[in-house]
Amino acid sequence: MSLLDQLEKEIAEIDKGGVLRGISYQKTWNESLGFPKTESPSYHVLIPYGKWPPGLKDELNAPAASVLEQAFKDVLSYADLSTAGKTHFIIDIAHLDNIINKLESQAPSVIPVVRFLVGLGHDKQGDGAKWESKESSWNRIFWSDNSGLVKNPKAEIYVGYYGPNFHSPPQNPNEEHKERKKNEKTELEAGATSVLQWANHVFGDFGIYLDKYPGAKEKLSNFSKYTPGIVASTVLEEGIAQTISCNHAKILAVNGSTMMTGGANFWAEYQAGAMDIIDTQAKIKGDATISAHNYCDYFWKYLTRTHPTDSRLFARMAKLNEKAPQWVQVSTKNPVPLFHGEPKATSGIPVLTVAKLGDWVGKMGELEYPVQIIDAVRDIALNLLLVILDEPKVTSQSSWVFYTLTNRLSDHDSKVKNTLGELGITPAVWASRYARVNSISKAQKTVHMSVEFFATWVARENSDKFRKTVDSINAELKPVANGRVWDGIMWPVAMFPKSTLNVESSRILACGWSSRPPIILVPTRGYEDRVSDDDLTKRLISVLTLMKTNAVEAETIVREKFHVKRVMGDVNGPRYYYNHSKVVCVDKKLLGMGSDNAYPSYNEEHTVWIEDGTAIDAWYKDYWVGLWDRSDVKETH
Repeated sequence: MSLLDQLEKEIAEIDKGGVLRGISYQKTWNESLGFPKTESPSYHVLIPYGKWPPGLKDELNAPAASVLEQAFKDVLSYADLSTAGKTHFIIDIAHLDNIINKLESQAPSVIPVVRFLVGLGHDKQGDGAKWESKESSWNRIFWSDNSGLVKNPKAEIYVGYYGPNFHSPPQNPNEEHKERKKNEKTELEAGATSVLQWANHVFGDFGIYLDKYPGAKEKLSNFSKYTPGIVASTVLEEGIAQTISCNHAKILAVNGSTMMTGGANFWAEYQAGAMDIIDTQAKIKGDATISAHNYCDYFWKYLTRTHPTDSRLFARMAKLNEKAPQWVQVSTKNPVPLFHGEPKATSGIPVLTVAKLGDWVGKMGELEYPVQIIDAVRDIALNLLLVILDEPKVTSQSSWVFYTLTNRLSDHDSKVKNTLGELGITPAVWASRYARVNSISKAQKTVHMSVEFFATWVARENSDKFRKTVDSINAELKPVANGRVWDGIMWPVAMFPKSTLNVESSRILACGWSSRPPIILVPTRGYEDRVSDDDLTKRLISVLTLMKTNAVEAETIVREKFHVKRVMGDVNGPRYYYNHSKVVCVDKKLLGMGSDNAYPSYNEEHTVWIEDGTAIDAWYKDYWVGLWDRSDVKETH
């Protein structure tokens, strides 16, 4: 069985009944990775250069053209314009070029549809005055010259945004808002109850195993006792961010034919002349595009309905050939066109698409976003467990509790799967996260990972409420933490041992690595990881020690195998670069590229995995080696 088939099989095993196959995960067969005979034929897009130019990091000049813009054009120009049997030609999150205008003569009865899923905070979508303003993004892009950019009389654009916001009431709430908040509280309580049911299932029957470890039962009792409070106050009420869930995927998909996905936002920061963001995108021609459309369909169905816990949700449409946009609200009576496609190819190049969704399924389906509250609870639980048990001299009882609970909190544990299943939850709802951790755990030799940053620290610095919550949690944990406190930083604890124990070398990159294989590259400002290399190393040693590894051995493993380089550029130097790519490469045989970050986060994501040796070798040589050679040498040993 191939690595890709094995990964798909294991995701399917945690998706009881296959309810999310085709939405959260799907293997497809494809014509090509990259687009032959285009200006940029390769599978991966190296932003901003395309190819590394000669010279060191401080000698690199800004590219004359936007690599991302050219990739957009390639995706559009390489797409199949066939419309047989179709009433709509759908482009998801798309730049237009002139493909829509071509359709007017080639398929006059077909309606070209641009569907734009927006990410967090873009253009203050809920502000009607801003929406109608000539300065809005939509007007600047599509109606910049007071006439429609698109001349096809049937062309339409749909713009949608979602972001469940549990605590953003207006200053002067009206009766309608008061009623919505009342319903929202009911939904919120139901969601919180379900999470607590799950937590109690996982932690509740542990006592019978702890009697032979004096003190362990007390530790676990306190840990379980405070988990419900953490769920309610930290995740639901205060939140890791004010909006816990939003679209973070970066997809361009054209009518089931060609697509691009990765880490690059379709923003002005990637235009010609910009050169300070390092990023990557993957380009595919084939049925993986259908998987991308189906992912978008999932959210457009959500946007068509009203939701009491998502007061900022909106979905609007306009005719693109009008001189000025006349926005119309999307609803069940005026729905957005859906793609409704199924992969058809039975041979070619395999691609596994994985996603992270937000909704509840099964009997919990009536609850509102986000199901990832449970994912957040797991992360917080593991971080607090590390605080409680990380003693100067780790005891066998502490090690056993940490090792066992960590395994029980994984998607693999049968008890966890059963308790999630009882609540109508399938772990496949976060398949992209599962695929990353699972693939890393199977590594035999090397792991290369390029990420934005490694630990979630933003909430601690940007939210007074969150800091107060951290203080209250530490006060509650004081009886069992022996002076240790939680600093409010969320570490990807579950991934730590997976990335280090079984490989010859794993490195951290927020940019790249050199002679020995790397894992993750993290930058040091802007899109940055503000935790120190030393702190990262110490945390990793603590986790490995608690995972029943001898303390001396754990430190040796980390010092010899785990390496960290910071993204190229000196903080005080003439030029600085920010890494924004999200890539995982396992043993140079399996490559995942998409929007998923390694740090704990709870947005909706989209990633593609391949095992094509030619494409992976090209990525390694053209992206990784070049970036590694230009990066700062700040390793952990």
